[in-house]
This record gives sequence, structure tokens and C-alpha cells, in this order.
Amino acid sequence: MKKKLVFVTLFIILIGTLVGVYYIKEKDRKAKLLEQEKQTEVKKKKDLIKEIKEKYNTYVKTNKTAGLYILENKQYKKVGTVKKEISYILEDIGTITEETKYFKIKDFPFYISYKDVEKVETYTEPSQDYKNYIPFGESIVTKNTKLYQGDTLVYDLKDSITAPVLVKDNTYRYIAYNNDLFYVKEEDIKETIPSESKEVPTTKMAVLNYHFFFEDGDKACNEIMCIPRSQFEKELEYLQKNEYYAVSMKEFKWFLDKKVQFSKKTVLITADDGAYGTENVLPSALAKYKMKGSLFLITSTRKPEKYKFPYLELHSHSNDMHNTGICPGGQGGGIKCLKEEDVLADLKTSRDLLNQTTAFAYPFYEYNTRAITLLKKAGFTMAFIGGNKKASIGVDKMLIPRYAIVNSTTLNDFIKKVS
Repeated sequence: MKKKLVFVTLFIILIGTLVGVYYIKEKDRKAKLLEQEKQTEVKKKKDLIKEIKEKYNTYVKTNKTAGLYILENKQYKKVGTVKKEISYILEDIGTITEETKYFKIKDFPFYISYKDVEKVETYTEPSQDYKNYIPFGESIVTKNTKLYQGDTLVYDLKDSITAPVLVKDNTYRYIAYNNDLFYVKEEDIKETIPSESKEVPTTKMAVLNYHFFFEDGDKACNEIMCIPRSQFEKELEYLQKNEYYAVSMKEFKWFLDKKVQFSKKTVLITADDGAYGTENVLPSALAKYKMKGSLFLITSTRKPEKYKFPYLELHSHSNDMHNTGICPGGQGGGIKCLKEEDVLADLKTSRDLLNQTTAFAYPFYEYNTRAITLLKKAGFTMAFIGGNKKASIGVDKMLIPRYAIVNSTTLNDFIKKVS
């Protein structure tokens, strides 16, 4: 009996010891597991913070079609999307934590997810040219707001917006949004309402025509059409100081088609040929004074790739019809009398080399009815001559007059032309 009792006692002690050892080991195992989980959680937070920091920058761009969010009741609510490759300036967010998953866009009511952006070194501000447009006396109210540039849907927003109309097309209305110009399709407009526009738009615009330029002191260019840099810069300086706006060719056509409105302080700057200083004086002076200009290029003698400059766009002066004595009358440029197939082939070559431009300047300002017909057949919608008067809304767009600027044109003469 005593042996049995001893055995039972020893068994109980053994079981208790085993249970105690198991309990201690299990407690230690759970403690280690908990510590591992804590370390894993800490690492996740550190990794997340590192990832967010790697995405945050003053300047960013979207890396895909990205969501746009508003902060409402401490929750981020998606209210629209923006396309890939759109750049933004972000607000300073201070200390980044694992909660900093949305960045506030500067001067814009939306936030954007850190996952949807990547850093960029610099920010290119959208063109502010639209600020020179005089609004029409109407505003549009959108449905769900869809804003386009070119053929691309840039913004797709749930909410409606109301904005003044800056450009009117048959099926589009252009408006300003987030410091940029976009168009809204007719089908996405809920209603059009009257709005005030205090400025009175002009119905006429001075088109300035230059030919050759040279550096002061260079005597190689001695024709009356040769303009010294000092004269050209004084004229551009006058335009800049007096807040004139130099339009692009697209804007000029919009103006003639009554799609956009400008003030009286608006000009179109053109140059012909592509010789004598149009590779250096012309583009550098335009860039200095931030004035857009259009160069009508003879593509058989001048390679378009040599004229790729900021503020300068290229249009057609024919491929190889700027020649003398080919046709009777005047200086005899070939466009007036060459065979139809030869003229059309020349114009096609020129357009192909100049990004399918639809603007043309007649060689020597010379034209006839046949030349106009062939230009239209070749796809041109505007053609420029001389004439020394302003271009008015309603002008024949195949006979647009220009003021010839020569080296005897004084600054007062210039002011009278543009005033």
C-alpha cells in the first residue's frame, strides 16, 4: 500500500514537473512569437514610411490613371480621376508617418495617393496663354465633369463645375481649370448661362511680316528687308512693355473664325523664307521677349529640323516655288503657272516636311485665282499676302494682309501699325 502511494506521489510530481516545463516553454514561445510580430510590424511601418518618403517630393507626376480624393469626416473619398503623366506641385506635409498615404496637391482641392505618383526634378507650368483670351458672355455648367486636351480625357470628375467660356467651337467649349486650358464636349454640358465680360474684344489684328535679320555691325545683309537685331528687339520690347500678346497660328485662325476673343493689344508675328538670321536672331529675340512667331519656310533650301526653337513655329512658303521668272508678271513665282500636278506635289512635300501645316505665305506676295484653288485642294486653310493693313474678322482667309517691316521702319511707324 505504501509502495503504491509512493508511486502515485512520484507520478504526480513528474506530471506536475512536465506541465510546469511545458508551461514555461509555451510562455517563452508565445513571448518570442509576440516579439517577432512586433518586430515584423515595426519593420512594416518602417518600410511603409520609407516607401512613402520615396514617393513624396515637391514636384511629382502621376504614374498611371490616378484617383483624386477629398478629405471628408477624416476619410479620403474618391471624387474623380486624372490621366497618367500629369505633373503637380505638392504641399509640404511635414513629418511623414505610416498614416501619410495621401498627398495634398498645392492650390487644388484634391489629394492623391502616394502609390499613384513618382518624383520629378522640375515642374513645367502649363501654358498661361489662355489668360490673354477675353471670355465670351457665357459660362457652362457641366454634368459629370470630363475635361479633354487633344484626343485625351485628362480629368474625369463626379462633381459639376461652372466656368466662363474662353474658346467656342461647334461641339466644344474651352474653359480654364487648375491653371490650364481644357475643352468640354457638347454632350457633357448641362446648361449654358449668361456671364459678364467687361473687356471689349477687337475685330482687327496687325500681322507683322519680316524677312531677314542680322547682328548689328554685320554688313553681309544689305537689302531693305534686312533688319538689325537692335531694331527687331526694340519692336519686341515695345510689345512686351505695353503688354501685347503675340498669337500662334492656331490662335490666329480661331480669331478669324470667331472662336476666341482678344484685346486690341494682340499681334501675329511672321517671317518669310528662312534665310539670313532666321536661325539665330529671330528665335533668340522671340525667346528673350517671350513672343511667339511663325516662320514660313522654303523647305527645298532650308531643313525644318534646324528651326526647332521655343516660341517659333513653322509653316509653308512652298517647297520649291520661291523662284523668279517661272511665270509671267511680277517676280514670276512658280505657283501661278506651273502644271497642276507639279504645284500639288510641291505643296504636299512642303506640308509633309512641316507637320501638315495648313498655313501658307505666297512667294513674293504673288497669287492668282488658280493658285488659291490649288492651295485649297492641297489642304491649306489660310494664305498670307502683303497689303499693309490689319487683318479683320471676315477677311478672305486665303488673302490675309500683312504689314511689311523693313529697315527703314521707325519705331513710331511700327507703333502706328500695331496700335
